[in-house]
Amino acid sequence: MTRDGRRTDDPTVLYPDLFALARTGLRDRGLTEAHIDDLLAPVEGRWTARTTPATWKRDRVGSRLDAGDDLTAAISGMQQEYIRRAEPTEPFVDWLE
Repeated sequence: MTRDGRRTDDPTVLYPDLFALARTGLRDRGLTEAHIDDLLAPVEGRWTARTTPATWKRDRVGSRLDAGDDLTAAISGMQQEYIRRAEPTEPFVDWLE
């Protein structure tokens, strides 16, 4: 259901509404716009890119298979890349750029 009470299951309506509500709630709690942007950027970025870590992993395995890796090597290579990139200084959403 949207903020104005409309029933919908359309994610293109729900998610922007949800993010707007989150921004309003965080602003009402006294957070600065910059802090709000920092907090919401990861989830908004994943929504904009329409991806998740699981999707990223499947895509990487598929790319490795297309490049000639066997399944074991493709999964292992993807997981090694995932672990390497999953540092606190490189959020998942930044991998998508």
